[in-house]
Amino acid sequence: EVLSICPTELRRNLLYIQYYILIGNFVIMVLVPFVMLVILNGYLYKVIISKRIIRSSTRQTRDQKIAMILITIVLIFFVCSLPRVVINTYEVFHLLVWRDLVTDWPEWCDQVSAVS
Repeated sequence: EVLSICPTELRRNLLYIQYYILIGNFVIMVLVPFVMLVILNGYLYKVIISKRIIRSSTRQTRDQKIAMILITIVLIFFVCSLPRVVINTYEVFHLLVWRDLVTDWPEWCDQVSAVS
């Protein structure tokens, strides 16, 4: 006997896919956190750089290293979220443009899912 994973009736509902995947999964879980991280870390980096011009000390060097760590965290978040964003964008594109559900996933979607 071969077991397979099949979508439920709820998962095939167009409204559920549109609101959950587009709003819940992409906007709230990826876009808002990424934008906030970029804005807040950009502001932090700007403040640290402006202080650096005034004087350079051990504390300033430490603050610059911390700023670079925070920027690295933002980049890692973006890279880790990218596979999920690609698959969600593909599914939302099918839903919004062609008004259909993706019933047979392409092979690349399975490979991207395996990576994420």
